[in-house]
Amino acid sequence: MTKDLEQLILSKSRPVQKEVKQLQKSELDRLIVEQLSGQQSERNLVNLINSCASPENPLRLNLGDLGTQEVTGAKQLGGGAPEPKADIAIFTKSNPKGFGISMKKENFAFLENWMDEKKLRTRLKQVDLEDNEVDLIIAEIKEEAKNLVRIMEPVINLERQEFTKVVQSVIPDYSFPDFIGGNQEVINALINSPVFGKNGKFRNSFLIQNMYVTLGGLFGDKYLNFLKLIIGGAKDNPFPAQGVLVVDVEAQDNCEALPDILQKIKSVNAVAQQYMDDPKINIRFRLRPITKVRTTYSKTNRGKYKVGQRLYEDPKLGISWTVSTTK
Repeated sequence: MTKDLEQLILSKSRPVQKEVKQLQKSELDRLIVEQLSGQQSERNLVNLINSCASPENPLRLNLGDLGTQEVTGAKQLGGGAPEPKADIAIFTKSNPKGFGISMKKENFAFLENWMDEKKLRTRLKQVDLEDNEVDLIIAEIKEEAKNLVRIMEPVINLERQEFTKVVQSVIPDYSFPDFIGGNQEVINALINSPVFGKNGKFRNSFLIQNMYVTLGGLFGDKYLNFLKLIIGGAKDNPFPAQGVLVVDVEAQDNCEALPDILQKIKSVNAVAQQYMDDPKINIRFRLRPITKVRTTYSKTNRGKYKVGQRLYEDPKLGISWTVSTTK
């Protein structure tokens, strides 16, 4: 790789270089690790509750903002379309259907991930925005994505060219964007290349900027309703959350640890108001790009690229965008 090429990559992607260096791994890898560890924390809490309480032997516990309850058990939620907003259900004698609890790791950032246009429109309308307001917001987001794509076009093209060149050195008849999957010979060639490897590991050095849109000014007096929706879920969600628990739970069988954990539960309304009032918390839309190159080595990315096609895509360059809400 020439010095000019290296400088172009660095200059075009500098706004996110610092973040990537701190992570020491791709952001996708980080998100996967956080998701898996978050799910393990959920399982650990459910297992702990079920080892300490049952319908036959309920345990009286303070569930924070949800009050003192006779806890009879718990269940991890997930799956389905749409997925439940709550991560776990805590069953009590007064609420046998269960209180929905959204569990977050202490270093959590994302409130809702990977929205396409349909889902984004639904969320905007659920906070009573008018159709013309929704159209305006989505049009503005698409225009900003379009402008950023124009700025990043040289990097997007170079990523594809360099990737194809490396892969074709191993598979001469390779046709982009065919999936390379578990072809170890190709992966090794990428790792040993100047732009797809670092310290003996695969890392894509072509960094495309994320785009952020702050929501406080965007929603005005409807901002609080939007926060409640994103945190707790809509009424038609299969299992909305009534409470939020920010905690990391290790595997254990110590029932004495339960009160300290569960008393930290806050109501959705309280968390929404906290986000509303705290000047240090800045809820934003985050537009995250996925390029076609990234779909060639990750099935997860292939799925997210398809979601992005339903929001904004530049098919000629091979890049699509999804929207998340983040703090």
